[in-house]
Amino acid sequence: MRPYAFALPPLVLHAFLSGQSRYLKQWLRMCPRNQITVLDTHDGICIPDVESMLPEAEIRFLVDEVSTRSADPIMRRSAVSVHSVGAIYQLTCTFYEALLRNDDAYIAARAIQFFTPGIPQVYYVGLLAGCNDFELCSATGEARDVNRHYYSLEEAEEALQQPLVQRLLPLMRLRNSHPAFDGRFELDQSGENSVAMAWRHVRSPTMALPSTTYKIELNLTDMDRSVYENLRFTVAKHPSETEERLAARLVGYALFYHEHLAFGRGLSDVDEPALWEKSLDDRVLHWIEVGQPDSDRITWCSRRTEKFSLVAYGNLRVWQTKALDPVRSLKNINVVALDQEALAKLALDMPRSLNWSVMISDGEL
Repeated sequence: MRPYAFALPPLVLHAFLSGQSRYLKQWLRMCPRNQITVLDTHDGICIPDVESMLPEAEIRFLVDEVSTRSADPIMRRSAVSVHSVGAIYQLTCTFYEALLRNDDAYIAARAIQFFTPGIPQVYYVGLLAGCNDFELCSATGEARDVNRHYYSLEEAEEALQQPLVQRLLPLMRLRNSHPAFDGRFELDQSGENSVAMAWRHVRSPTMALPSTTYKIELNLTDMDRSVYENLRFTVAKHPSETEERLAARLVGYALFYHEHLAFGRGLSDVDEPALWEKSLDDRVLHWIEVGQPDSDRITWCSRRTEKFSLVAYGNLRVWQTKALDPVRSLKNINVVALDQEALAKLALDMPRSLNWSVMISDGEL
């Protein structure tokens, strides 16, 4: 059974109304790939689905913004006051009205929905860019009817000719027919007020560069953990990966070696780390990132695992201030900072057949 992406509508609205994309991007990194995506339904815009993703102040901002142009919200039965945090269950408003009837914002929001992994579902009022029907809402006494306008055949045909709907229809045809959407979704790097989404087809010429394989022999002596292993394995270097990053991955493998530790696809797939250890029932026990991920990525990774380690390298002072300091409250993070000069020397000598002897004692490598 495919889950419905009920978190997507409030997160997209929040991104457009606040100008911040960080919470939307956090969700895009972790959302199910087999979901049904929506921006609107007959029941309104659900708030509980984002209560673990948006801070209380941001939820209040979203509720206040949308409530000024919607019918009365649907309250939780336990709610005492509409102003209490967690009181509102659903916002009753068409999505077009929620975006202030801004045509460009509406098309951009639909593009985000269509590029999000899953199968898009477009509600009929959303398809026709409908506005709030306060007359129907008043007549029935049902707040959700504000988003349930009864279209006559003539009204529907007229609505289909709106310039906004004529912009939306080709976008829907693109999503239904382009072969790129049979490929792999990737969330590219972007600024705090934008989102960069891509679908890359596995047979696309842009993915034709092959990986470079390295045969590794690792003689590991970890006196701190009483690990003494002579390991032989093969590791692939992504076409866009630097020798420094490859060396950092190998150092991370030595530092955290476990019989179930494996290399993830990393740069080839944002849903996988550089290294990870999984249980027999496929739970992620240890997630290991390499480099300088931003605070959103760190938070996302830490939520997917019992233990999260970060092997950092490069100019770490600025990164620590911008990315690490905001996530100090996370309890399962372990950060290892590699000496940049030593790592650079390792990266200068990376033959395709590599033999390393690594000793770890008193936390020193």
